[in-house]
Amino acid sequence: MSAAAAVTKALIRRQLGTDAPTPLVEQAHREARTHYSAFMRDLPHGGDSVAQLVVVRATYAALLPQLMAKALAAGVESKAGRELLELAMRLDQRCERLAVTTLDIATRLAEVERRKPGASFPWLVANDEPTRPAEGVSNADDDEPHDTDDGAAAGPTEGEEDAP
Repeated sequence: MSAAAAVTKALIRRQLGTDAPTPLVEQAHREARTHYSAFMRDLPHGGDSVAQLVVVRATYAALLPQLMAKALAAGVESKAGRELLELAMRLDQRCERLAVTTLDIATRLAEVERRKPGASFPWLVANDEPTRPAEGVSNADDDEPHDTDDGAAAGPTEGEEDAP
């Protein structure tokens, strides 16, 4: 298991509060990991801030079906059933908002990464130092003056440019 996978697994466990794991919590943990992997595959950037939001979304998405099942088992006509159904609807709304926010942040981070010079194609970025031809070598297409062997400039000096 990679380091990123171990961190994700630990984040999901912490999100579920698994101090005393039960079969139900273990099932929610497995489902949350599945949701996490699927959600991350759909995003253009997988930075830490994006991953944290996806962990929360995946956890809620894993808990939602269980909560809905409990609400239906309690009966939607009963007070407990209605409360569970209301909680499930709030979790569903939170998942929707997290989906939009996560995509927005991931898209922005991907755009920033894309705009970094040389991020996509580092071999196409020029070196920091400009290349200069060897001294005394002139280029026929070059109109700029070149240094001569005695160190004097071939073109006019600053004072001579202003002279009539």
